[in-house]
Amino acid sequence: MKSLNKTLFALVPFLITLLGLLVCVGWVANIFLLKSVLPGYNSMKFNTALLFVFSGTLFFLLQRKKISLPYFILTDLLFAISFLTIAQDLFSINIGLDQLFISDLDATAVNHPTPGRMAPATSICFCLLAITFFLLPSNRVPLQKIAQGLLHVISVVSVAAIIGYALKVPDFYRLNHVTSIAVHTSIGLFILSVTISFLNPHLGITGLLTQKEMGNVMARKLFTLLIVTVLILTYLRIVLHRYQAIDVEFGIVLLGLSFVLAGIFIIWYVAIDLNKIDAKRLEAEAETRQTNKNLEEKVALRTSQLQEVNRQIGLFVKHTPAAVAMLDTEMKYILASDRWYSDYGLGGKKIIGKGHYEIFPEINNMPEWKAIHSNCMQGAVEKRDEDFFIREDGSANWMKWEIHPWKKENDAIGGIIMFTEEITQRKEAQLKLKQLNEQLTASNQELEKFAYVASHDLQEPLRMVSSFLQLLQKKYGSQLDETALKYIHFAVDGADRMKLLISDLLNFSRVGTAAADFSDVPLNEIVHQVQQVFHSNILQSGTQIKFETLPVIKGNATQLLQLFQNLISNALKYRSEDNPVIEIGFSQNHSAWTFFVKDNGIGIDEKFSEKIFVIFQRLHNRDEYSGTGIGLAICKKIVERHGGKIWVQSRPGAGSTFYFTISKNI
Repeated sequence: MKSLNKTLFALVPFLITLLGLLVCVGWVANIFLLKSVLPGYNSMKFNTALLFVFSGTLFFLLQRKKISLPYFILTDLLFAISFLTIAQDLFSINIGLDQLFISDLDATAVNHPTPGRMAPATSICFCLLAITFFLLPSNRVPLQKIAQGLLHVISVVSVAAIIGYALKVPDFYRLNHVTSIAVHTSIGLFILSVTISFLNPHLGITGLLTQKEMGNVMARKLFTLLIVTVLILTYLRIVLHRYQAIDVEFGIVLLGLSFVLAGIFIIWYVAIDLNKIDAKRLEAEAETRQTNKNLEEKVALRTSQLQEVNRQIGLFVKHTPAAVAMLDTEMKYILASDRWYSDYGLGGKKIIGKGHYEIFPEINNMPEWKAIHSNCMQGAVEKRDEDFFIREDGSANWMKWEIHPWKKENDAIGGIIMFTEEITQRKEAQLKLKQLNEQLTASNQELEKFAYVASHDLQEPLRMVSSFLQLLQKKYGSQLDETALKYIHFAVDGADRMKLLISDLLNFSRVGTAAADFSDVPLNEIVHQVQQVFHSNILQSGTQIKFETLPVIKGNATQLLQLFQNLISNALKYRSEDNPVIEIGFSQNHSAWTFFVKDNGIGIDEKFSEKIFVIFQRLHNRDEYSGTGIGLAICKKIVERHGGKIWVQSRPGAGSTFYFTISKNI
């Protein structure tokens, strides 16, 4: 229906205006075919054609809602011309309106005492049409109904004229014996009135024939059948009468009988149609009942599922190992976990349905809480990782809490959900740990000072013992026997080893206690410095140290130098009979660097891969390899201070590869 209306609204104003313009041209140029459809048919007068042009233009402006001064001027002209024409016929006067625009060529004809004048039926229809154009722009329903009724009158008058022409009954298309409505005038008025009535398709006969209800559908079918049947029977009756095939009485009886039979046929047709509609209705009702039954089953199942979900949610909230409570907009409890009852000493109390301020009256004296509650009711989330408060009974507590708003199905805030955690013990433990850390820091500082003093005080007597023994050997060496010289050698060697041990212990302690000063460290420079330290040893042993461009990493330069120095020193110390070859390389990922120091030395048994990083743990006799057993322990401590770990892969006689990682996030 919408597409039909759209098409009609687009074409009809154009066609009506074109019809009027063509007839006007026919009068101006005296073209008979444009004035009359066929010979013997009445012509459309010039004033009638002019009013069609006005009407088509008005319809175009109306449907586009361009109701302005030109619209009302054209409506006034339409009404004035049609009304004055009616007045001329009604009062038998001639004011010259019929010959105002153009002279009728039939002005001298005897049968046309009022040449150029439109038929009375035409002038009445245009007058009603002008009133309709006045009423249609209004939004008032009563005026819309009046306009729709006037359009129906125009449709009836015009369709009567069309039927008169179709059945050749002149009385249907003239109101007097002189001037009759032209056939194309009646067609134009019918099309125009019906199309304009679709502007309000819900009113009048248009609404009856266009709506989608069952009554409207049946009305359309009955209307169509009735019109067709009446026209056919009437036409047959007229034809039989004209040819005098039957007399008048028989014709009237035959017409009545025909109407009865046609009525029975229409009733039968409509009854069949109604039965089909009723069958579809019953089928639809059965489907609806089945659908409702299925829907009820689904609703029942869904309700049961929701009840089970609600029960499970209730159990979850009740037994969750956290203090959780759900409150409405008035701060009344809806749900609360067992932990909530226990943390706040509410065992045995009924708090569901009661207000939060009633359960915790001390909150009334906390202005901050009012602001927090207001923010949450506006959709904000409030939380504190640590909050200290004193309860009504005077007990002090540390709490961690979060408050979230919860929303209903319509997205309106329905209240808040509170999550709290008692962290008093944790906070006290943190404070205690902080105190212990401070004490430990102080102790470490004292230990470092003690280690430095102890190493200095211990190394001084050792240097004195070593010096005096060496002086004794130098001055009295010729007077001492071989055994005495051997004892002096043992004493000096023991003093030297003691000095080395004290130095390594001091280095080991400093790795863990000294503050790490991290900066960008170029490892290539670190390896070059190590090469300088062991320069003579490297030349003497024919050692090759292979490394590519090493990265610049974040770390403590002194400790990293000590790390590479210890690893390269071990590779030089525990070499095999072949010339030492030491390879240094690295890889990386998004979080750490991984380095390796590989040698071709004597190797290590796999079962000792963990033991070698423990302080004072040695795998060889001091007579075979010197050392204190602290070097790799220092390496392990340095790597751990840089957020990494160290390990070894080795087999006896196959060399060793030491791996260690350095974190990128230190």
